[in-house]
Amino acid sequence: MSNFPEGFQPEKNGVEGLKLSLSDKWILTRLEVFISQTNERMEKYDFGNMVQGLYDFWLKELADYYIEALKPVMKGTDAEAKKAALNSLYICLNAGLLLLHPTMPYITEELYQRLPHRAGEASESIVIAPYPTTCPSFKAENVETHIENLQLLIGKFRSQIAALNIPKNANPAIFIRSANDATRVIFEKEAGVIQSIIRSGNVTILDSKAPEPEGCLNQYINEEFTIYIKVVGAIDLKLEIAR
Repeated sequence: MSNFPEGFQPEKNGVEGLKLSLSDKWILTRLEVFISQTNERMEKYDFGNMVQGLYDFWLKELADYYIEALKPVMKGTDAEAKKAALNSLYICLNAGLLLLHPTMPYITEELYQRLPHRAGEASESIVIAPYPTTCPSFKAENVETHIENLQLLIGKFRSQIAALNIPKNANPAIFIRSANDATRVIFEKEAGVIQSIIRSGNVTILDSKAPEPEGCLNQYINEEFTIYIKVVGAIDLKLEIAR
């Protein structure tokens, strides 16, 4: 909630017409799936899976990925990108608290009252607020596949950095080679997100014909992706080879 500036109020038309990033579109698409699943599981009294879905959305999707993806946007100077991100975040927090309320009634009421609702449009209490049934979705734009690929690469980078004993403050430069030009263009726009989540140095997206980056160790991921970590200057190569 500290991301919301003083006086912030969500747009009346939600995210319509805003400059949404890939991460914004993804979290809203995941929210739409989450809303549908929660309603279905509630109606079937499938409370175990309903609660697991609540946990997964809040922790694995909203906190682990989207909140991290917001950091470079909030630190940047693009006012339109910030506006889109803050409105996406508000929608997720508002709907997420409403969905969580039957399971955790008291803390959700407290947090609901602290959200920067649009003046005169929020319910007096979360108890009587309408339960979410729909949300903007961008499934047609294949956003889920793009983020799945990003998360796969981020996980591989983290594992490789840990395996090489690269110090956390080394911030090595990293490279991603993509055989698909359309994917490469999308990933170039997400370079700041990748850098923030991995806590790396510069992130470079290479096309299939680009020369091998110097001073790097590479890892083949699949037919579409190869990743590189610049280890020269980040670790003692002789010591690492010996190990």
